[in-house]
Formats: sequence, structure tokens, C-alpha cells
Amino acid sequence: MALVTQQYGFHFKSYDKNILIVIRQQIRYPAPVNWVHYTVFLPVYSDEPIIKISSKGKDAQWEVFSKHALKAFSEKSVKI
Repeated sequence: MALVTQQYGFHFKSYDKNILIVIRQQIRYPAPVNWVHYTVFLPVYSDEPIIKISSKGKDAQWEVFSKHALKAFSEKSVKI
């Protein structure tokens, strides 16, 4: 522990006068948005079945985090 005359902490909530907030209120409490967006992380499945099922939802955007794809690509309404 370093010897100091003043101590400050950083947190998302100000519990004390020497604890400073590090995440802006706009980030902590964003305005709600009505997007139809789904995020998928199913590393045990290959990309093909996820694309096949996800692309059936015509009004939705899908973002799939894949451990199988070597490069980012899009197919229909699905981003890999």
C-alpha cells in the first residue's frame, strides 16, 4: 500500500465524496430504442444452422458471434 495524503476511488456509483463516477449517466441510463435485434453466441453450433434458423425472422437483425468464421460476413439479415 502506498502512503498518500488523499485517496480517491473510481466506481459507477458515488458512495463517498472521494469516489468518482467513471461511467457517464448517458451510458448507464440510455434512452430506450425499439430495435428488433438479436445477439447470438452459441459456440457449439456451426454458422450454417444458425443462419438457416435466424434468417427466417424477416423483420429482425441478427448478430452472431462465431468461433468458426475466420472473417466477418453477412448473409440475409444475419451478420457473422
